[in-house]
Amino acid sequence: MRASDSVIGGEGNGGVIHPGVVWGRDALTGAFLILSAMATGGVDLPALRAAIPVYTMLKRKYTLPAGGAAAIEERLAVLPGRCADADVDDRDGVRLDWPERWVHIRPSNTEPVVRLISEAPQEVEARRQADEIASILDLEDE
Repeated sequence: MRASDSVIGGEGNGGVIHPGVVWGRDALTGAFLILSAMATGGVDLPALRAAIPVYTMLKRKYTLPAGGAAAIEERLAVLPGRCADADVDDRDGVRLDWPERWVHIRPSNTEPVVRLISEAPQEVEARRQADEIASILDLEDE
């Protein structure tokens, strides 16, 4: 976050990181940001929630292939060519972005697995894109 001058960050577990407050996950900062949005917009929590689009996020774990993280990094290198219509960010594994949907895949930092997260407006689309990327990378379920 420091290198990219990020405004806000977070973790998939709901932790919020606000550089102006603290460089770590902080639940109170998350609560403050919600309350601030409610006050600024003059809305209650249900109205604030209703204004946020609904997406489905899938989180999957796959067995780390023989060769470990280096082997999966080699496999990840093929994704930009196979998904030429996506915007690619390879700073932490590979994140592929399309309008209104994305996939992020990388080796875990804490377990011998590959993590894949897929998000799209409909569950069927999130599953389809996760299955497609797992197939391209020849990953096996954990």
